[in-house]
Amino acid sequence: DVVCQICMAGDSHDEDQIVLCDACNHGFHQFCYPVPTEIIGSDEPFFCDSCTNRSKSGSPLAALEKSCIYCFKSGGALRNSDLGWCHPL
Repeated sequence: DVVCQICMAGDSHDEDQIVLCDACNHGFHQFCYPVPTEIIGSDEPFFCDSCTNRSKSGSPLAALEKSCIYCFKSGGALRNSDLGWCHPL
């Protein structure tokens, strides 16, 4: 079953769909993780920040090298914020 990597809920409805990252296959609710609105209902690929960073750096371990500025853990659903990499709060 697909669950949101942020809230761990599996419910998905039109107003708050779970969108899968096309690289890591992790699911994210639209409201839990900022998914571009133009992605919803289209064939455009969606990539989470970790996978986008991995793709730009060319390193398959690039996302694992990042750690959260709050909890200092790496991995999981990390977002690239103005302050640095963090788990969505």
